[in-house]
Formats: sequence, structure tokens, C-alpha cells
Amino acid sequence: MFPSLKMSFLLGFVFLMLSCAQSGQRVEQSEQTDQNKAEQEKMRRSMLFGLIADSRIETLSAFAVANDYSDLFGKDSGPLLLFAPTNEAFEKVDSVTLRSWRDQKNGMMKRLIGNHIVKVDQLSDDLSIYLDQNLTALNGSTLKIIQEQQAYYLEDVKGNRVLIGPNPLRMDNGDIYYLDEVLY
Repeated sequence: MFPSLKMSFLLGFVFLMLSCAQSGQRVEQSEQTDQNKAEQEKMRRSMLFGLIADSRIETLSAFAVANDYSDLFGKDSGPLLLFAPTNEAFEKVDSVTLRSWRDQKNGMMKRLIGNHIVKVDQLSDDLSIYLDQNLTALNGSTLKIIQEQQAYYLEDVKGNRVLIGPNPLRMDNGDIYYLDEVLY
């Protein structure tokens, strides 16, 4: 009878250990699921999600992903300002220039996109906070925000100006402002 009691105790102990292990796995899976949910929620509030989800800037989105800007827009805490040329802005560019930009070997599109991204100290609901400041784009070029009457423009060092549209898309790590033309 003693060996049978020993065996019962041993089987009970094994059962208890397996139950604890499964319970631990469930807790670990639950923690991973919560972590995955938090990461997914963070991604939904990132500029990358805004860039990909917004049909007005599909062309820029495709170029940004193809030129390795996903991590910047998805994981960088920012704050960033993306001055995003709309699909219509890209349609205004002549086909020869656009074709040369699409050639990833020359790096032109990567530099062009970098010319439209600025890292700032803080985000503001009002572009006037950036008026007449020298803003340094990711590619190193200098940009300024100029106001004329009620409109805001993005200006490069050559004096080229592009109208900044109203109603930016506000994301956790930055704001996306829409441009009616490509600044190049």
C-alpha cells in the first residue's frame, strides 16, 4: 500500500507541476498579448500608420516605405514634422524627373523625402510657432515656414515656396502637413 501512496503522491505532484507550468505559460502568453496589443496601439498612433492609411498621400507613402523610412515614422518618438506632398503634387512633376526619382540606385527619392521631414523640439497646433526659424530637414537642408495673410508656406534656401494645406494629421510622434507641390 505504501508504494501506491508514493505513486499517488508522485502523480499528484507531477499533475500540480504541469498545472503550474501551464498557468505560467498562460500568464506569459497573456503578458505577451498585452504587450503586442500595446505595440499595435502605439503603431496605430504613429506617423507610419497615418502615412500608409491616408489615401491623399499614397504616392509619398510608397516612396517612403521603399526608401527605408518605415522605422523613422513607426518607431522614432519624434517629434517630427512631415511636409507631405499629396498625390496631386506628384502628378505635377514631369515624367522624366519622376522616373529618375523612382530609380533607387541614385538615392534621389530618399534625399527628396528627407527634405520634407524636420525634427523639432515640440509640436504645436499652430504653425506660427515655427515662423521665420531655420528648420533643418533630415537631409541637412534648411527650410522656413513663412506666413502670408492667412496661408502658410514652406520655403527652401533657393526661395522656392510651397503652400502648406490646412488640417494636418496629428499623430503621437509628429504631425503630417499636406503640400500642394513637391519641394525640390
